[in-house]
Amino acid sequence: MSWHRAAAVLALACAPMLATAAHATGKHRSHHVVRSPAHVRQAHHMRHRRLAGLRHHERRARAVHTAEATPGGASKHSPDVVAAAEHYRGTNPTGRAHDWCAAFANLVLQHTGHRGSGSALARSFARYGRPAPGPVPGAIVVFPHHVGFVVRAEGGGRIRVVSGNHGHRVGEGLYSTSRAIAYRYPT
Repeated sequence: MSWHRAAAVLALACAPMLATAAHATGKHRSHHVVRSPAHVRQAHHMRHRRLAGLRHHERRARAVHTAEATPGGASKHSPDVVAAAEHYRGTNPTGRAHDWCAAFANLVLQHTGHRGSGSALARSFARYGRPAPGPVPGAIVVFPHHVGFVVRAEGGGRIRVVSGNHGHRVGEGLYSTSRAIAYRYPT
């Protein structure tokens, strides 16, 4: 075989690898990097710790959820949704890039043993659950384009709310009660 033909065969054999490497963008290059065993162990350890924390939180939430409901219809465990929401502070557990406050509210409700609204729209919570008398801790507060959980009333017509997509992460903020369109208890 001549060296020209050998070079052509070698080039054809290497072309798919070269094309893949050339095609990889900065976003995708990490998939082509060979990782050290120490890096793989560290990544596995971090995933395990996150999952263990989530499982612990889910067990705690289920235990709180089994508390008896009070005769007035509001349950003793309404504030458990606030604790569950606070657990995710500073993160985006939904993986969505835009408009994820309702997805986060549904996630928290599901993890605390409640059923969610089943919708990604904040306004879907305006008819969800049972009516709450106002901004009581653990109630869901619905704004025209946002939804979250009441932490407490601050006075002066303001409430502290923990919600998803608050500055692109789970966070707490002060909101005016005049903007709220509904307060609902989880079911």
